[in-house]
Amino acid sequence: AYTSNLLNGIARGAVTFLLIFYLQGIKAMDPLTAGILLTPFALAMMVVSPISGWLSDRYGSRELSSIGLLISAVGLLGFMGINATTSITKLILWMAIMGFGSGLFISPNTNAIMSNVPVDKRGIAAGVRTMMNNAGTVISIALAMGIISSSIDPQAMQALFVGTQVGAKGIAVAQFIKGLRSTFGISFAISLVAAFISYLRGPQPKWESEYSANKRM
Repeated sequence: AYTSNLLNGIARGAVTFLLIFYLQGIKAMDPLTAGILLTPFALAMMVVSPISGWLSDRYGSRELSSIGLLISAVGLLGFMGINATTSITKLILWMAIMGFGSGLFISPNTNAIMSNVPVDKRGIAAGVRTMMNNAGTVISIALAMGIISSSIDPQAMQALFVGTQVGAKGIAVAQFIKGLRSTFGISFAISLVAAFISYLRGPQPKWESEYSANKRM
């Protein structure tokens, strides 16, 4: 579960980060509009997460979390076809698919982690889970920046990041799009690996009974 969590962080961590550069640079959108267009990911995840948590309590976490990662991979597969003329509707659809998949993965995977540790160790488990997810995001952004940095001059990159530039000035568009596709392709492959590892997890031990018995002694 921890490994899947790390790989999921790597697979999706840089997506919104890269889309900011794409929307402000290639699509010439102002920062506010670009930010609003990134909300489908969060909205889909917000809607699905409580439902997936409820389902994992009843049917287990392995299948749900694995399916969630596969759905996220479908969204990344869509992003692999991105180009300078890709419609906003397609971008919203792919983000929503990724958000749906992430929401379906996160709650069951967290449930699996918490079910695999004694009750008195769950605070530590939650901290490790968060650390792994954050580490995955950092790795993802570092990987993405390494791939696309050659297509954006430093001044343009800084201006786009802080929201003071709108448009493709300082961006080698064809090379930038190629870098985006490569990054999304790597993320797609990582998401598939994460789904495979997630499905291989064993049965969840139930620590609650043992913990309660020890507390009564």
